[in-house]
Amino acid sequence: MIAWILGQRGETRVAMSGWIAEHYEDGADVTHLILHPLAAGVADKMRQLAHAFGLAQAITGQMPEVPPDTCWATIADSEHGRAIWLHHGQDAWIHRPIDDYWEQVLRTRGYTALWIGMDATTDLTTERRVDRYLTHTHRLYGGLIRVADL
Repeated sequence: MIAWILGQRGETRVAMSGWIAEHYEDGADVTHLILHPLAAGVADKMRQLAHAFGLAQAITGQMPEVPPDTCWATIADSEHGRAIWLHHGQDAWIHRPIDDYWEQVLRTRGYTALWIGMDATTDLTTERRVDRYLTHTHRLYGGLIRVADL
């Protein structure tokens, strides 16, 4: 489905960034992943992907649980050490490196927040840039995905 929505070349124009933030209810840490386009022209396809995964528009304030047969995550090795991998269908699709603390938080919670943004950016490496990106709630979708094999 991902290749169907984004197209083979579209997949290479999507990046995944991540951060850890406090849960608004209990104050404990929660990991967050965000898929975002690297270049313009993919926004509508990102919206389609968010709908296919069952994510809610961030402006609603809802964080639905994504059915595990739709999208889920695993922790596994990659060419750069430990990583969190996103899965759809039978395929591990995209991943990003994680450190020991990320893995600990993932194992404790059993889920991660997944965001899909529609606005193109090549740099979500600082807290300030992530915060600014997240203010565009009408162009952002989110949900909770299970981390399997914990």
